[in-house]
Amino acid sequence: MLKVPLQDIKTKIQEKSGLSLAEVEQKIKEKLDSLSGLVSEEGAAHIIANELGVKLFEEGFNGKLQIKNILAGMRNVEVVGKAAAVYDIKEFRTERGEGKVANCMLADETGKVRVVLWNAQADKIKELKEGDLVKITSAYAKENNGKPELHLNDMSELLINPEGVEDIKVELGLVRKKLQELTEHDSEVEVLATIVQVYDPKFFETCPECGKRAREKEGVFVCATHNVVRPDYGYVMNLFIDDGSHNMRAVLWRNQVQSLVGKKHDELVGMKDDAMGFEQVKTELLGTIVKLQGKTNKNEAFDRLEFVVDRVEKDPQANEEIAKLDKELEKVNNEPVVEKPAQEEAVVEEPVLESASEVKKDELKLDEE
Repeated sequence: MLKVPLQDIKTKIQEKSGLSLAEVEQKIKEKLDSLSGLVSEEGAAHIIANELGVKLFEEGFNGKLQIKNILAGMRNVEVVGKAAAVYDIKEFRTERGEGKVANCMLADETGKVRVVLWNAQADKIKELKEGDLVKITSAYAKENNGKPELHLNDMSELLINPEGVEDIKVELGLVRKKLQELTEHDSEVEVLATIVQVYDPKFFETCPECGKRAREKEGVFVCATHNVVRPDYGYVMNLFIDDGSHNMRAVLWRNQVQSLVGKKHDELVGMKDDAMGFEQVKTELLGTIVKLQGKTNKNEAFDRLEFVVDRVEKDPQANEEIAKLDKELEKVNNEPVVEKPAQEEAVVEEPVLESASEVKKDELKLDEE
């Protein structure tokens, strides 16, 4: 079943029916009351749309879609975009053998979507670089953390810079933000910060076939899909990071933990019951400058924002960071100056930085000592 966000359903009904948003919401409330809570608000909205003859989506998805129109549950999706980010191939092992997975971010004028490539398809990522035009066919969409993402199977195709496909004008690159600027709606952002506290990783049993959580029952571990299994392990590690503007908890899962600590899966699992052995790893990480890419998440239990990491880069090159700041300063310097009304007092302008090298390195947190 296609999962259409509730707000999108309301907007579509409003646009197609001519009703106001208040009238749409009133109809949904009345439907909920008449069915005595037997359906969800989304279900009631679907019923109202059907009663008003409003189609929430067209039948069939073989035509090219804009990224904003991709919904979890869609099959045979065709989309064109530009590679906004390309990530490394990750290898894994199950009882059935070894496998690999890779992913990238695809962007068009309407938004971004994560693309996941499995096994033989994953090798295609080696040919892809940021900025390439990409056409994907016969993909399917799944929900992950409340957002759709595209998966490629054996029938799917990923074409790089294909002929006859019109170029897409879209601004690429992750948005760099200070920790104090992050909101709960941020995704695909980048932060530069220093690790100030490290917690022991937490291990949990997983199914070696599908990677889902395996639960212990009567002395054996059971996967909801594959029944009794010999479990593998997943793990999550928390850090506190600080960039001078704020500090925040960062959450790293299996692949990102491996990247940060520089250890393979088997090595980390081998340290599962060796708390003292991990103390040296934690000590070495303290004070390390990291460039993290990811998204924010609202931890409802503690009522705080956390940064969920998708990619880790340790000790980023100072020259690259200074060059990036120079580019940002150039953009600011080129912005038109808004003239003040004559009656206002003259304002003395602050001197404009000519180069990021004039900024103290301790403020950049890029001291190479």
